[in-house]
Amino acid sequence: MASKQKENNKNDQNYKAIKDFSSGTIAGMAGKIVGFPFDTVKVILQTQNNQYNFKGPLDCALSIFRKEGFFRFYKVLIFVLFQFQLFNYSDPINYLLNVIKGMMSPVIGGMAENAILFAVNGQMQILLKQDSQNQLTLSQNMICGAVAGFFVSSVLTPIEYVKCQLQVQNTISKQFRGPLDVLYQTIKTSGLKGIFRGHSATIARETLGNAAWFGSYEFACSKMMKEGETKDNLKGYQLISAGAFAGMCFWAIPYPADLIKSKMQIITNEQINQIHSLLYNQKPVKSTISFLQVTRYVIKTEGFLGLYRGLGVTLCRAIPANATIFYTFEVVSRFLRS
Repeated sequence: MASKQKENNKNDQNYKAIKDFSSGTIAGMAGKIVGFPFDTVKVILQTQNNQYNFKGPLDCALSIFRKEGFFRFYKVLIFVLFQFQLFNYSDPINYLLNVIKGMMSPVIGGMAENAILFAVNGQMQILLKQDSQNQLTLSQNMICGAVAGFFVSSVLTPIEYVKCQLQVQNTISKQFRGPLDVLYQTIKTSGLKGIFRGHSATIARETLGNAAWFGSYEFACSKMMKEGETKDNLKGYQLISAGAFAGMCFWAIPYPADLIKSKMQIITNEQINQIHSLLYNQKPVKSTISFLQVTRYVIKTEGFLGLYRGLGVTLCRAIPANATIFYTFEVVSRFLRS
């Protein structure tokens, strides 16, 4: 009897892992499509140099729109691999096919990210639950999110590296033809460690951010549930509200780590020399730079507020993107359970 119960519990656990992974995959795709224009503006603001000194998110967005049109916001999503000259308006059918083809790389990245996050978070919830009827505390939900964030960091760092390189390409130089070209050139010149530049900052962002993300989402849902109810009883607008709240909590806490990550991932050797000259009055022995060195440089040149450049547009993105992610996740999960 005990062995049968143990087998049933294992089957339930395996099913939950598959369900969470599948639901997270679909949710990640939806959230990426909704939030990507905001993300493009955020990364450009975070990494702009003196040549491109935008006054703020709106000025940056309008400038992009006037110079390159609406699809510039989805540049990485519509980059065709190994084909730099994409926009051929004389052939609209081929243009649309290229758009669909080019969207696959970053969308797949978003799907993988959220699939891992929700799957690991779900397994951690099972591990921490002593009684299946009991709800986890806020601190326990934050622990689950932090562990999920730590695990996803290794997958996310190369994806973020490619995304940042392509997003800022027009403001620096047009040296990459697409995502695979970024990977090829980086590995060729710097080895595998090159695509993991900024990994320490990604770990900091994802660990702190997902602790806040999952913790705040579960907290918001619990406040809207009546006694004896579960999240299955919540209506669509309630799930959307909780997701939007969680998204803002994610970015409000670890945002400086995200800004440092973006700078580390697009920094050039010339900029590394400038930073070392400013901080130590000497050139670096190696063409590398650390999380703390970039942090010190930003604070010294821009003050503490420099660590929060682009936060406004990021919070604007957080509302629709994360509302979409959590709503989609819950709807798909309900469908799979039924």
